[in-house]
Amino acid sequence: QNSMVRVFVAWELPKASTLRLLEWQDRLIAHFGNDRFRPIPAANLHLTALFVGPASPDWIKAIHQAISGPSVPTGPGTSLMVNCSHVDAFPSRSNSRILVARLSDPDGGLSGLQRQLAAALATSNVVFDNRPFVPHVTLAKLATGATAPIERDWDRLEAEIPFGISLEYLPVLFSSRNGPHGVE
Repeated sequence: QNSMVRVFVAWELPKASTLRLLEWQDRLIAHFGNDRFRPIPAANLHLTALFVGPASPDWIKAIHQAISGPSVPTGPGTSLMVNCSHVDAFPSRSNSRILVARLSDPDGGLSGLQRQLAAALATSNVVFDNRPFVPHVTLAKLATGATAPIERDWDRLEAEIPFGISLEYLPVLFSSRNGPHGVE
């Protein structure tokens, strides 16, 4: 059990997009109060394709092989354009525990690629969380002991953040562990 880590398949963000998202992260944290949310470090900003959950080293190897296989288009110069549309919260604005940048997928390319990754994992008998795909980048999480913002706390916040993000097709395997302040 100690060798198990939380694993998810994700896309890394280009540096320019990360810098723009960090500006919005700062605005959001200042808007809601600097001690209310823990910012996600720049190196950890990503777009999750699929959450697998706890995985052993053998499972991690199987996952890596599945997402690197011929059924998943990858390679240098292979990219996809998505739009960063607005800031939002999970589970909802009336109970904001996680602050996110929502991404829109106007031509369906991102959703199609996510389905290809899911099919590759399923073909390899990798069990993963099969929730509906909601493209987003997590920017901050509610601090331990802090009160979650409610709907009216979103007033006076300019929530639209329109800009494009060019994602490399190459998915990356990320991992996280439970820490003293939650999942890190």
